[in-house]
Amino acid sequence: DLVSTLSTIADRVNEIIDCKKFVKSGCIAAAGRVSDFGTSVEITNYRGGEDNKHRNMNLNELPVLLFPENHSRIINDLESTCYGISGLSGRKVVNEYFDILLGPDEESNTPELSFQHYLVIAVGTGMGVGLIM
Repeated sequence: DLVSTLSTIADRVNEIIDCKKFVKSGCIAAAGRVSDFGTSVEITNYRGGEDNKHRNMNLNELPVLLFPENHSRIINDLESTCYGISGLSGRKVVNEYFDILLGPDEESNTPELSFQHYLVIAVGTGMGVGLIM
């Protein structure tokens, strides 16, 4: 299951670096509905074993070596994409990875905004939408 796999990964990482010393916070992105202020997720399209008990993942089940208590969160996978785009925007390299589909361009008389809005749409088993403002 996912939790035991993450525990194995945590043990291996801890063999390389001292996780208690160097890992100050943790974040994991999952496809599904995140609830309880980032402390649990119902993972979409994951059976979770024969009894389906691991379909719901709780933050307190994750290895503290990678997800220190009170300094970690579960976020939606599309939310993590939005954070990534925001980071690219901050470095002014969004256009190296994405095409502008709607908005000011060099040929228009529309003044550029001092801020950016991005819409992220992900089509999978459902329709995920994220808006960065």
